[in-house]
Amino acid sequence: RRRPWLLFAAPALALFYFGLWNALPVETPQIWKFVYALFAYMGVSVGITSIQVQIGALVPELTDNYDERTSVSGWRIAMMSIIGLAAAICHSSLVSGSLEPASSYRLSGAILAIVMWASSWTTFAGIREKWVAQEESQERLPLLESLRTILRNKAFLYVSGAYLCGPTAVVLIQSNFYMFSKYILGDPDLLSILMSCAQGFGMLFLPVWVLMSTRFDKRFVFMVGGTGFLLALTAIFFVQSANQAVILACMCGSCVSTVYLVPYSLLPDVVDEDELRTGKRREGLFVGFFTTALKFSATSALTLTNLMLKAFGYTAPVATCGAEFSEKVDTLEEHAQTHEVLLCIRMLCSLVPALFMLVAIMCVWCFPITRRIQVENARLVALRRHKRATELAANPDPSDAPNPNDVMRSTATSEEPAADEMPADSADSRPQQPDRAMPPCASDGASAYTWVEAAL
Repeated sequence: RRRPWLLFAAPALALFYFGLWNALPVETPQIWKFVYALFAYMGVSVGITSIQVQIGALVPELTDNYDERTSVSGWRIAMMSIIGLAAAICHSSLVSGSLEPASSYRLSGAILAIVMWASSWTTFAGIREKWVAQEESQERLPLLESLRTILRNKAFLYVSGAYLCGPTAVVLIQSNFYMFSKYILGDPDLLSILMSCAQGFGMLFLPVWVLMSTRFDKRFVFMVGGTGFLLALTAIFFVQSANQAVILACMCGSCVSTVYLVPYSLLPDVVDEDELRTGKRREGLFVGFFTTALKFSATSALTLTNLMLKAFGYTAPVATCGAEFSEKVDTLEEHAQTHEVLLCIRMLCSLVPALFMLVAIMCVWCFPITRRIQVENARLVALRRHKRATELAANPDPSDAPNPNDVMRSTATSEEPAADEMPADSADSRPQQPDRAMPPCASDGASAYTWVEAAL
């Protein structure tokens, strides 16, 4: 289900990426330059999404262990940071070399396109999917009903809200900190130092957060890291010197890993809970919506930035494209901004992202699937897969199987199962819930396992 996407999307992504770094002739009309660049960028965006969704959907299939899922997400973020840094260094070295600009950009695009293509095909060749069709419910689930159940899943809405608001806060800082360095601190070159500190501390503290998640609940890890990030963002509003900015950049970097680590490691738990409801493995749909939330966060942050700067009267620098160096000296002088604009820049780098981070913390706080619930869900999922495979082997006609639509209607919310819904050997380890009436299958001596199956 996943590997064919890696096989066929990789060449298309590489082609569009290489095309993005190839400029049309100078005499080409501007409208066709725009169309070409837009088409190439859309191809890159679709290609990245096609691969990113499949990689994310593989995590729930590779492991059902609570801690291993966090470890996998941690390795993914670490590799993303390392490869991204190496690609940035490689690109900068190539475009600043002895080649003419057009050729250097084309060479950089070709090299990085080959790297993306090779990495996708390496993943294609190096993994084997564990999904077995016989272990899934054979009942057909209509597309509209499938989308409706996903959008009604409270656990998924909470984790999506965290993944929407957290990265929005990060993008707001990334897109506005150059103006903060230039107009507030008076040194635009300070940006490279601040970003290096943030990224370095982010990679340094990533193993710490992964280790903490093995000792504590992932929600608690997000509470700690998110609160530290929130405090650092709030303190940026009062920064007056470069030293203060460096200290806060290190603090932000040490906590920002949790913004991506925890939501991505919580999503597979939602997939397990959904399988108990529907009998279907729908990792692709969940990760697809999840990836859309990340794209929407970047779009929202940039749109909000433009609207606020325009409302506060920001004056953009004069464009110097095509000007000689002697002409740029005069036009590159610092543009004095009003007090209102400086206040807006401070807010875009501190209070506004802090507000988004606060919403993300609240979403994770309300996330209903704890470590104990996930462990029990994973065990029940394995039992039900085995039961379906056994029944299908004995009776190939799936018409007698329970209708997943009825199951979904009977469980409209993602709440923790009660103790009397659990097998006898695990009831004492779950939080106590109010007594509820037992169905006939439980009152006439049926096993606890049969009661669990009836309740689900």
